[in-house]
Amino acid sequence: MTRLPDKLFAKYGLRIVVAVPIAALTIWIAAHLTAAPGTQVSVLWGLVQYQKRTEDPVAVSTARRPDATLGRSVTSEPSEEPLAAVDLPLSPGLTAETSKAEVERLRKERRLRQLTALESGRAIAEAPPRTFFFLLGHWLRTWDKSLSDLVAGLDAFRFKGADRSFYELHKTQDELYLVAFITESDAARVSHLNGNDSVKIVAAPKVEQRFTVLISLPVNRIVSVRPRDFESRPDDTAVVILDVVVR
Repeated sequence: MTRLPDKLFAKYGLRIVVAVPIAALTIWIAAHLTAAPGTQVSVLWGLVQYQKRTEDPVAVSTARRPDATLGRSVTSEPSEEPLAAVDLPLSPGLTAETSKAEVERLRKERRLRQLTALESGRAIAEAPPRTFFFLLGHWLRTWDKSLSDLVAGLDAFRFKGADRSFYELHKTQDELYLVAFITESDAARVSHLNGNDSVKIVAAPKVEQRFTVLISLPVNRIVSVRPRDFESRPDDTAVVILDVVVR
């Protein structure tokens, strides 16, 4: 006489081998989760019986694991420390030619020098103070870290190179600045930062159409940065501009 398992296997093949354990596991999970802590759990008409702990280790471990549904650990954002109000110096009405002189004036005012050949290519955190250098705008994308932490690990370069998307940074004795160009409308909103309210602006690495105001942003005032391509002309190379939130 053919046994029932043999009949099922002959009819359904390997599917029955996979389906039975899955069904049993599903029934056990449902019984376990619906049972109150401290009560007896019975599965498959008493085939498996046990008493559920007062504290369910499965539920506790899931509750303690951050972002369990995404399968990755997420750290909570640090509380924002209050910042002092500050007025940012701006140089409006610049052209492609006058902007070069204005940037050079800013370097001299801060007593900055160019990186040497041996200093170029090292991490910005290792760059000497009172220097200026360049990095690609594509790298300036904040995710789960502050721009200060992000920039510290990026490489500083002595020259811009041929790419039009290099941004200039100034490292003084105490501060790190992102040098860029913004529009007049953004300049009116960002000239004074009260330290509490966030302000969204768009920055470009050079004078480009309406980006005619030179700004020097302290990196520690930047909340987030998102680079994107700015195609000013169909026959020209796109420039990387930055969507910046400052505080």
